[in-house]
Amino acid sequence: MGTRGKTIGISVAAVLLLAGLTTQAQGQCPHGSGGYGEASRGWLEFIGTVICIDCTVEEIREAQPELGHLYQLNHERGQIVLTITEVNHQKYGWGTLAYPPKFYVCAKGNVFEQLATEEALFKKVEISAMLRSTRRLDIFTIVFLGEEREDATSASEVRWG
Repeated sequence: MGTRGKTIGISVAAVLLLAGLTTQAQGQCPHGSGGYGEASRGWLEFIGTVICIDCTVEEIREAQPELGHLYQLNHERGQIVLTITEVNHQKYGWGTLAYPPKFYVCAKGNVFEQLATEEALFKKVEISAMLRSTRRLDIFTIVFLGEEREDATSASEVRWG
């Protein structure tokens, strides 16, 4: 009887510990944990230009209606709007994959902050990310591109992790 009680006690403690760790991980990304149950739409590599910081897609569309393929990236430390010119090495934009054109971004360290600086405005950037079915965009790498994409000396890279 004593052994059975210890086993049950240890099992309950383990479940509570795991539940606490899961809650802590979810708290670091307010729009889902990225756990096993969350579906992914796939790996994306896209190229775009940061158009503005701390603004909305609606504000940019009103001010510059000629701009197309605008997407708003929301992060707990701010938001940006960028225009997308290439997705997975193909010209165009995301079209029906991303409507409405707003995503919640999760990124470690200063990855998002690199996009939300004055220095990033109007610069071409390549972003590698995973798009979740919850409209969460997990950004892993950011590469600021020079005039030519292949010119590695003109690119600066920021990695997650």
